[in-house]
Amino acid sequence: MLKQFTVANFLSFYTPQTFRVNPKYAVSLVQGDIASGKSNFVQALQFVYILIQQSAKRTSTLAEGWYPFRFVHGQHAKPTYFELQFVHENIDYRYYFTLDAQGIQEEYLYYSSPSDEEEQYLFKREQAHWKVSNSYFNTKINKQELALEQQALLLSTLAQLQVPLAVELQNYFAHKLLLIPNQIATNELDWDLSMRLLQTPRYYYSMLQLLQLADPAISDLAIAWVSKGENLPSATTANTSDNSINLNALPVHKNINNNEPIPIIKYADIPFNLSTQAAKTVQQLFSYAGLLLLALEQGGLLVIDDAHVLPNNLWKKVVKYYANLTHNRHGAHLVLVGHNTASICSSLTQQWSVTKSTTMPQTLLQITSI
Repeated sequence: MLKQFTVANFLSFYTPQTFRVNPKYAVSLVQGDIASGKSNFVQALQFVYILIQQSAKRTSTLAEGWYPFRFVHGQHAKPTYFELQFVHENIDYRYYFTLDAQGIQEEYLYYSSPSDEEEQYLFKREQAHWKVSNSYFNTKINKQELALEQQALLLSTLAQLQVPLAVELQNYFAHKLLLIPNQIATNELDWDLSMRLLQTPRYYYSMLQLLQLADPAISDLAIAWVSKGENLPSATTANTSDNSINLNALPVHKNINNNEPIPIIKYADIPFNLSTQAAKTVQQLFSYAGLLLLALEQGGLLVIDDAHVLPNNLWKKVVKYYANLTHNRHGAHLVLVGHNTASICSSLTQQWSVTKSTTMPQTLLQITSI
């Protein structure tokens, strides 16, 4: 589980700002005024995620997504700093790197087990010079084989070379860090994931429970395969897949024999097309449902920006759902980012506030203890 994330000199974050996940809570609320820079927190997480997953494969430069703080003279020439602290397989990891327009300047990965008195390094990197602890990576890495690009993270490069631990940690972030930035809150990919999970038995009842939070009158949920332009069929089909949580093994949302899948909700056994005949709130929650359930299944951190697209009284129900250990058995954590989340605050939530003025850089303040 991700324990904390620190960012400095990126977008409107100037001095180091740290977001910490308190395991006492299942949900965190990040609030602030409109244009206070709340989405910059999500964008920082997304930037780090993309670098870890893709920087060894990218042909573009880091400068395309790198935006340092620009309102202090000379500061834009200094490196940006990111740090992640997380737990995986009962091992604590601390991973940080710095970068500027030229590329990665420093990159370090440390670990400590419960029996260790202090953390030990897994690899160290300063620009093009690097050193790996072969004993822990359990493999010898040929420096001639590893052509480390300054635009690429060493972690991403090692994973590209199929070094086992690097692949394992890269997959960890792929499954444990789930993001819905405000630009893609209703993106087809999110809708597609919900459609694919709906066809899997282990998710069917949970997805139905989620949609019933928005509309208790919904009696059933399914998928119908219909020809383009055809009306809803009298019988619907769903839930014919295996139980794997491997996304590659889930049913694919594609046309089959010129048919297309349509999500169906039922009221008293009468089917309605969810995408065209359901309330907007139900449609929006369905677009979130796939990642909400995947985070619960994998014990991940799910960050949803622009959370005000759903009404707060519905988020209150989702908060209770996440706080219920019957549903949340693996320590999943939900982060809702929005300008009007104060009314969602309860004893079940950790609360943060983003503040910014015309003279001071942005800060991220935890206010739960106030």
